[in-house]
Amino acid sequence: MAAGLIAAVFTSGIINLLPAPAGIAPGSLVIDALVMMMALAAVAETIRCRGRAVVPAWLPLFGLLLATYLALLPHGPEAFPAKLLDLRSQVLYIVAGVAVAIAVPRSSDRRMLVRVAMWSALASALFGICQFVFRGVLPVWLLHPADADLFGYWGTDIIRSNGLLGNTIVYANVLVLFLALWAAQLAVGFSWRRLAAVCVLFAAVLTTFSRIAIVGAVAVCAVLLIPALLRWGVRLRRMNRGAAWGLFGVLPASAALAGLALGAAGAFDRVASSFLIGDLFLNRNPSVQASTAIHNDFIDVAWRILAQSPLVGEGIHTQRADSINARTSVVILDGAAWQVLAEGGLLLFAAFAVLAAAVALVLVRLIKATGHFAAAGLLAFWIYEFCAAVFVNSALFGKASFLLMWVLVGAVTAEAASRNRGQLNGTLTHRSIQDAPSSS
Repeated sequence: MAAGLIAAVFTSGIINLLPAPAGIAPGSLVIDALVMMMALAAVAETIRCRGRAVVPAWLPLFGLLLATYLALLPHGPEAFPAKLLDLRSQVLYIVAGVAVAIAVPRSSDRRMLVRVAMWSALASALFGICQFVFRGVLPVWLLHPADADLFGYWGTDIIRSNGLLGNTIVYANVLVLFLALWAAQLAVGFSWRRLAAVCVLFAAVLTTFSRIAIVGAVAVCAVLLIPALLRWGVRLRRMNRGAAWGLFGVLPASAALAGLALGAAGAFDRVASSFLIGDLFLNRNPSVQASTAIHNDFIDVAWRILAQSPLVGEGIHTQRADSINARTSVVILDGAAWQVLAEGGLLLFAAFAVLAAAVALVLVRLIKATGHFAAAGLLAFWIYEFCAAVFVNSALFGKASFLLMWVLVGAVTAEAASRNRGQLNGTLTHRSIQDAPSSS
């Protein structure tokens, strides 16, 4: 079922093309049904194991988040059904990760699940690149999903890729997540296939034109791959001094000379005037300027709301375009952290922060114990997401991004739970042997 959920998420844009009553997204129905079935499977596995099922260490803090969210539901002016939908998309989808940890008990199956997700993401990245390259000839239904708008820029023919996974910001977040996993795997052991996957995913991130995602992609690759390059260099020096001199001496010198030649030819000026640098990162395009200005406004709105109600905010669902609050007030449409602060105050923000910190701690311990590549990739993405991206956009709560992230968290952190269970059983067995009466 977990593999089916991954497939459903990546193909949800296609599933949503099926005929359905107005306001109903078939892809969402399929995804919700699979999450519910996974939850029931986790309950069944817990009963079968008589309480000895593998449970992730962060599960109690998920319970704390759920309890906090439920306690805040009555607060605020919004309709209760709308609040329940937010509860589903911001909290209950984490159940998918819990279910993977409990209902997929074998380590080999969890590793297979991670591989399925990584290869699916690579296929999605290739499709996103095709969306950008062939934007002039592809039909509209292949350029954006039915439940999301098409993103572009004023004065250009640029259409930002989205992989039919939602809007382009959510898609960019998914790409950075899987770029981190592929880069971490490449750092563990070089192969041309892994290098090609990293290059494809990085190129796909560029086609989204998301500034925070591009910066995050560069940072994630640097953090994961530069230490690996240094390790490879040390090994190469031990095996072949000539090759090591070539790698660390001749190549950097050649790159420096090439840079000087390009600078003299004015190539850097042309790069600086390109859309990606000049318009996007140097803020020269009117669409980019408007986006930057409105994000600054959202931060101001969040601080004003927090000053008025610091503990519990304005209420769940108040920061949505379809909310009652939106009819009379400016609402925060971007920045997951600012939305959480405005809707649930410091209580809800603290619950999310504690859960995120607990997951990060489990990943750190797993990396130290085993060097697990997926744990390293997830940790790199986790730091990017919760220390940077959540303050810039709301991609965290995008359906594809949120579900895939927690499915991977469940699969990877279950390894730590299984390891701890195995160590505990080994300790208990050793003690029972020591305490057994001697036959002599």
